[in-house]
Amino acid sequence: MTIRFKPLAGQARRGEFREALPALLALANSPDAAPGEAWQAAGCAITILFWLDRFADAADLAQMLITRQGPYGGPICAQDAPFDTALLAAEIHAGIPAAPRLARLGAQVPVDSVLGKRLAWLAEQLPDRGVPQLLPNHAPWGGPPLPLDGVIGASLLDADYASLPVGKRRALWNALRAANQIEPARALYERTGDLPPQWAVCTWLAGWYATMDQGDQGAGILIAAHDRWQPYMHWDALPGDVVLQPALRPLATEHLREYYLTTPIGLEAREKR
Repeated sequence: MTIRFKPLAGQARRGEFREALPALLALANSPDAAPGEAWQAAGCAITILFWLDRFADAADLAQMLITRQGPYGGPICAQDAPFDTALLAAEIHAGIPAAPRLARLGAQVPVDSVLGKRLAWLAEQLPDRGVPQLLPNHAPWGGPPLPLDGVIGASLLDADYASLPVGKRRALWNALRAANQIEPARALYERTGDLPPQWAVCTWLAGWYATMDQGDQGAGILIAAHDRWQPYMHWDALPGDVVLQPALRPLATEHLREYYLTTPIGLEAREKR
């Protein structure tokens, strides 16, 4: 991470996402920026643009960086997210078809690069799977449960939850999500008031509450689970699934968006305590 990008990412994750966005966009678009700075600034900006419902802008930014760096195998070619996600999200949330862009941009990067392989794979998967399944943290909300037999952690369902260490609680929640077993998961949450330890399980649970027309409870889970999400990369600023997945978007109320856009997250949140 370079000296020019690092303070912008830190500013954003201190809860100043809107404030940091113009400078991130300027750095990403600058023809004089080092390629490594530019793609990281773009990645960070894209995660913020998602939360502002600026999906067309996010996809255009991804296209610009790939077009600029791809033909000579620039550093963006060693990445996939969030650039691939931006292209997909623009289809479902901005009405801009992803397939033509995937094909066009895939032809501009080395075929054996991380980005080249990812774009080719998405182009193959898109016709059969559809966009939501290819976006982060998709879950079969509204779908039938699967058997728990043989699922690691399922045997803990009848255990005394209060006495379980964190690792076993994690295993239990993972089992419930893996089998899409919402009824025992809902009963467990409402009985204990304890959030699942992992972010992906929290979004699965929240999405089910949204599916059951209990949006207030679902949004409450996402607010309470804020510290469950941690940045995956230097450019990671916000969890995209909340505003990308159609099942979760009803929970992204003005209140929830304002909370996430103004509350420190990741390492910066720990530093403020």
